[in-house]
Amino acid sequence: MVVIRNRLNQRLIVNLIDGKNIDLLAKSTAEVSGDELSSPHLQTLIAKGDISVIETIEEQEEETQFIKKRNKYKN
Repeated sequence: MVVIRNRLNQRLIVNLIDGKNIDLLAKSTAEVSGDELSSPHLQTLIAKGDISVIETIEEQEEETQFIKKRNKYKN
């Protein structure tokens, strides 16, 4: 899974494959799968800079584990 973020100050409706849609409010985030990330409309919005790919869910989990370990050794 990948986290995407609407960089605009307005709502965006992203058309995904298989007729699915994501309604992204201004500056909000959403999770999409790898297949959904390859949809043409989403790729166009990323290329225009309207949407940014923040990180994968796995990267978020690794960062959380790293922070927990670091805090454990501080105490």
